[in-house]
Amino acid sequence: MERIVNTFYKLSRIKRACCALALCVATGGLTAQTIPPSNTPTPGTVKAQSILGDTVEITYLYPNINTPYGINLKGVVSTSGLSLDLFNNVSVVVYPNSVAMVGLRDSTFTGAAFNGVSVQDLTNPSAFSSFWLNPASDVPGFSISRTSLVGGVLFINYESLPVSTGQDAQVNFTSCSLSSAVGYPGTFTGTAGSGSSLEFALSGSFGPVILGSDPLGLGGQNGQMQVTTSTTATPVFSTANSAIYSIPAGSVYLVFGSNSYYSTDPWKMTINLGASGDTLLLSGPGPTGTSLAGTDFRWTTPLQAGSWSTSVLSHPALPFPPTQANLPTPASNLAYGFGCPVGAADSSDRMN
Repeated sequence: MERIVNTFYKLSRIKRACCALALCVATGGLTAQTIPPSNTPTPGTVKAQSILGDTVEITYLYPNINTPYGINLKGVVSTSGLSLDLFNNVSVVVYPNSVAMVGLRDSTFTGAAFNGVSVQDLTNPSAFSSFWLNPASDVPGFSISRTSLVGGVLFINYESLPVSTGQDAQVNFTSCSLSSAVGYPGTFTGTAGSGSSLEFALSGSFGPVILGSDPLGLGGQNGQMQVTTSTTATPVFSTANSAIYSIPAGSVYLVFGSNSYYSTDPWKMTINLGASGDTLLLSGPGPTGTSLAGTDFRWTTPLQAGSWSTSVLSHPALPFPPTQANLPTPASNLAYGFGCPVGAADSSDRMN
């Protein structure tokens, strides 16, 4: 065994990668080296529309969620799946309604902050919205707590998992989608309230219809949203360029036409920082006991790049001046659907 350990440090980069992946095999009775651990994402539910025919990118990440290891694949999802082979040890396969990790030979993922994959739908960035564990999964130690969804990207962490030939760790997502969307050429304003409170406000009119048939008839109507949060809030999940915050029930105020509503359930606020622009995403369910009950909303607000510093990934903050911005459509829009929970921020968004 000592000879094997010494040899390990002399391996080529490919072989080192193989071992990093837990993807060194057990042969001749030897124990397999290990695939890497994760900032273990916590339980959740991801429903998504079928992604059959979509272009998807699968990326291997190690030793943390922000570091691509140099192994990735872009391709179109078919009924037989799109497969990324990790050094002939495991195969990660994206099917129209699930993601499966299948053991090709006995191996173990190494422990690390994160040792797994991200899956991004490039055709429909909002395809994923909730997920769950396939009960047929038989890899010891694999649970839904290892899966998270951030900014539309699905992350699955396999760190420290032992995988035997033929074993399967599978996360399913079902058919459902935000089937309608209307543009929102409105105005965004950020203001400081009393104490530590902050308010983000959207004001304008909806239109044109950019997706579906707009069954709520929002096109052409007045639309407003006010969200109250705090500078002391902390994210339930964050990466190097995004953060997800939970917005308590009653802290979201909506106006559609002549009707106004307060949220009765928590909503999710996601802030993404990008080189070409920053984005504020607000999503959650329509209030119970109203005509909007059973409707799920996602309001997308594009802002100029550098609107926030990276400190907003630790606590909510006002964007840099000007705190008022005119919003271009269709980038600025409200999407909605029925029976497709976009969900409040909870443990399914968190990595411990």
